[in-house]
Amino acid sequence: MINGIDGFFRYIPPRITRAIVALPLTMLEKVTEIRLRLDAPVSLTLGQKNIMLDKNGLPCSFKNAVCATKKEMAECLSLLSQGSLYTYDDTIKTGFIPIRDGGRAGVCGEAITQNGVLRGFKEIYSINLRLHRHIPMFAGELIRFFEREGLCGTLVYSPPAMGKTTFLRSAAFLLAEGKYIRPHRVGIVDERNEIFIRGMSDGLIDVVTNCPKSYGIELLCRTMSPEVIICDEIGAGEQDAVINAQNTGVHLIASAHGGSLDGLRRRPFINKMLEAGLFDAAVRLFADEKGFHCKIERMSAK
Repeated sequence: MINGIDGFFRYIPPRITRAIVALPLTMLEKVTEIRLRLDAPVSLTLGQKNIMLDKNGLPCSFKNAVCATKKEMAECLSLLSQGSLYTYDDTIKTGFIPIRDGGRAGVCGEAITQNGVLRGFKEIYSINLRLHRHIPMFAGELIRFFEREGLCGTLVYSPPAMGKTTFLRSAAFLLAEGKYIRPHRVGIVDERNEIFIRGMSDGLIDVVTNCPKSYGIELLCRTMSPEVIICDEIGAGEQDAVINAQNTGVHLIASAHGGSLDGLRRRPFINKMLEAGLFDAAVRLFADEKGFHCKIERMSAK
């Protein structure tokens, strides 16, 4: 398996798959997203780069790029939904289709709204398959930080596509397996089926999926007595449930989109959590030509 990409070919039409697999192995290993667009170029995300392919799998310009046809888009959606797209109405209206082996496919297009609320899509123009990879030691530096400084609430942040979910997955694995630190009971609230990969750990992990974070956090605290709760992409309206979890003595490791701590503090719902003392440490993820990296710092509420 090439870092998990092989499993995604089952959802991609053959013509497009042939172009992708023609890429050199060194490039395939770096692919994090595969995007199909209706009558527009198929593209791959490799770190901070975006490339398009011609029919022979060679990187090319817009003019020569492989474009997904309406039939191929429909085929991809059928494969993702196992032939029953209506089954995923509830997730499609929030912009994604969960992939049964873990991960998700983001979707967008001509929206159907009612009273200002998105109800679905009349036609889907783009499909973004986000590869779920398990890199066990990705969060190793954070676990060693916990070993030195003690376990604490931690906010993982970066712009999109910088590896936040992969980092959280690694942190869950290392904490539950007891790498560098004693094994901890880890609860994962996996609202969009992105963090947990079945079989990734034999450690002390309990997971709730397809559940809003606010309910999932409350459920885990009430029924599973976790020492750590891990969840992805904290959003507005979820801060009160997260703060309540802190009052039970559970440490939270969560992520948020942002380029800097100052920028995050300007978002009221995140600042409320910081002022409540929920996060004692922050992890900034970033990438360069050598790969993905993290910087850990202690922080205090302002």
